[in-house]
Amino acid sequence: MDGQPRADARPEHALEWTDRDWKAYLFYTRCKAVGRFPEDEAVEIDAGIFRGVEDEFYNGGAKQLGQKLDSFFSVLVKLIAR
Repeated sequence: MDGQPRADARPEHALEWTDRDWKAYLFYTRCKAVGRFPEDEAVEIDAGIFRGVEDEFYNGGAKQLGQKLDSFFSVLVKLIAR
């Protein structure tokens, strides 16, 4: 993809995160919170991906931001409910 949203983007096209994805993201948020990341290639790759998504999320514009916040919070609610 070229980084642009799909014209036919719908929830049924969404990909579900695996347990590994969630663990990697939670590890990233902990490292980011304390300002320390281990020197590990896999951690660096994951951190780069998560940071890119965060940057896109926060730079997406007002309309898209509202839509993304709705999606983001629904994912958080699901995560907390586990």
